[in-house]
Amino acid sequence: MELSEKVALINGGTSGIGLETATLFQSEGARVIVTGVNQAGLDAASRELGSDAIALRGRFMLRFHRGLGRCPGLSST
Repeated sequence: MELSEKVALINGGTSGIGLETATLFQSEGARVIVTGVNQAGLDAASRELGSDAIALRGRFMLRFHRGLGRCPGLSST
């Protein structure tokens, strides 16, 4: 998997599967942003991922506009 020039936003990326995913994506060239609500977990993930990663405290949700269904490869429901 080649992820150079990609950015991955990983909710819950401070531990477990989320942190492993961030580590994998980073090793494949992605810039990673991890989120979490526990400051100690964010600090630990930030140390593990290094200065190329961004760690944000909070819960984040992406909202998709129904109009995206007109884009190739996407469908609206």
